[in-house]
Formats: sequence, C-alpha cells, structure tokens
Amino acid sequence: MPDEAATGGVVPVPAADALSGPAPGPGVPRAVGRFLRRRPLGALGVAVALAMLAASLGPPEPRFGLPNLPDRPLGFQMGRPFLARYGPEDFFRDDSGRLARFQPPSGRHWLGTDDKGRDVWARLVWGTRRSLFFALWALVLATVGGTAVGLASAYFLGWVDMLVQRLMDGLQSFPPLLVLMLVVTLTEPSLRVLAFALAVVALPSVQRVVRSVVLAVREEPYVLAARALGASHLRTMLRHVLPNVMAPVLTVFSVGLGSAVLAEAAISFVDPSTVPQSASWGIMLAEGRAYMFEHPHVVLAAGGAIAGAVLAFNLAGDALRDVLDPRLRVL
Repeated sequence: MPDEAATGGVVPVPAADALSGPAPGPGVPRAVGRFLRRRPLGALGVAVALAMLAASLGPPEPRFGLPNLPDRPLGFQMGRPFLARYGPEDFFRDDSGRLARFQPPSGRHWLGTDDKGRDVWARLVWGTRRSLFFALWALVLATVGGTAVGLASAYFLGWVDMLVQRLMDGLQSFPPLLVLMLVVTLTEPSLRVLAFALAVVALPSVQRVVRSVVLAVREEPYVLAARALGASHLRTMLRHVLPNVMAPVLTVFSVGLGSAVLAEAAISFVDPSTVPQSASWGIMLAEGRAYMFEHPHVVLAAGGAIAGAVLAFNLAGDALRDVLDPRLRVL
C-alpha cells in the first residue's frame, strides 16, 4: 500500500478497467436489437431480402447427368429451389384428366394454378431466383465499374475527368429500357447479356455518386499527406480514398437491386420473346393480364412479388445509408 504521507493523504484507486479487464463490446445481439428498435422498416426490408435469397436456394446439381431443367440463370448450376415444390413448367391435371386451369389456392397448390395448369407458387419461387441472381450480377458489374471510373475521374480531374464525364453523359442520354430491348433483340436471348446491358446502363449513375464523394475526399489532409510522402497514385486511391467512399457505394448497390429487379420484370413483360423462356415475374404478369379480372391471383402474386422486392431493397438501402453515414446516425 502506498504511504498516505507520500501521496498527500490521497490513496490512488486503481482504474475500473484495470480491475475488470477490457470493457465488453456491444456484441452482435445488442447491435441487431438496436437496429431493430431504431429502424424497424429497414429491418423489415432486410428480412424480406433474406427471405428471397432463402427461397432461391437449392441443392447443387450433379456434375454429370444434369437434369433437363428449364431455367439455369446465369450459369448457376443449382437444382430445384427447396421451397418450389414443383418445376416451373410442370403441368397438372384434375380428376377428369383435363388441365387444372385456374385452380384456387389449396394444400396442393398454395397460390393456385395459371391458365396452363402450372403451379403459381412454384413459378413465383423460380422467378425469385432468376430476378435475384440477375440483379446481383448486374449491380456487381455496375458497382465495380462505376466505382473505378468515378474514382479515377475525380482523382485525376483535368482532361481525364472531362473526357470521362462526357462519355457518361452520352451513355446516360439513352433510355434504359430501350437500350435493354435493343441489346436483347440484336443478340441471342441470354440473362448474361441482359445483365451486362443493364450494368452498362446503370454505370453512369454509380460513377456520379462515387465522383461526388471522391471530389471531397481527395482534399482531406491524410490524402495530401500521402502524396507529400511520395505515395503513388494507385496506392493513394486504393489505401486512402477508396475506403472512405465505400459507404455510399454500398448504399447505391443495395438501392440499385430494386431497380434491377424492376428492369428485368419490365423487359420480360414488354416482350417475353426477347428473354429466355422460363419462370419470370414479368412473364407471369404478361400471361396473366388477359385473365386478371376473372382470375386475378396470378397477376396479384407476380405483382406483389415485384412490389415487395423493390420496396424491401429500398428500405434496406435507406437503413444502410443511415447506419453508415455518421451525419445521419441516431445517438
């Protein structure tokens, strides 16, 4: 024990963290609980997005002797989704041997059947896989390309920025749906081609967001210090600028997923012949619109799935923006 006289009559008390060790962090459960309390709509959007992902999952197909599945979106070799129950082109008959057209929802067909006797729930689940994987591929390409273009354009400025921005203005002047229809009409129907075309159309919007953030970040003291110490342009961009623009990039990615789902449904609805013939929410709308007043369950199922997916991704993107942007955080 220290001498009271030597310390002026005051005995030092050990710090609390010295007695109890390092203070425990908030932990994942507490962070999730706080997110649920403060942003319930964002949590709902994340839950719906995860439900879509779970619905699209299925067992991997064997390497040899692949079954003749009608839908292998973007080359993903996966079998029937766990929740699909049936194939997207399986036809059903009633007890009299006729096609079970427009059967009401039942234990066998959860959402009924369509005009060709196919299970609406199964086609909805297969369409979920197609829409989700298409949106992910298109947005990954658009986000990576837009981030690289916007980063280089705002960092170097000068003639590089002028040339890139005029090229982006030219790309952005074309209507996205018209570009998609033109691309898929001139090429063989393929979801890969459609995803690449949508990525090219969405690239200008992504790069503009990235460019606006980089213009502010490039003048920060730590970036100027890195340049003064002799860091190369590539190292400065990757180590000091890029990590500080990831928050808006992730937000643009999450919000853009809803736009990609809507674009795929729109091109499938306008001209189903230009896309691979398989279960799609847009094709379900196109096939069911002739019977929407007599048998609305087909249109309601597909339209509800499109609206729910777009709303979920937008709610998740707004919540992600609030979490990642320190100016919008709720203390």
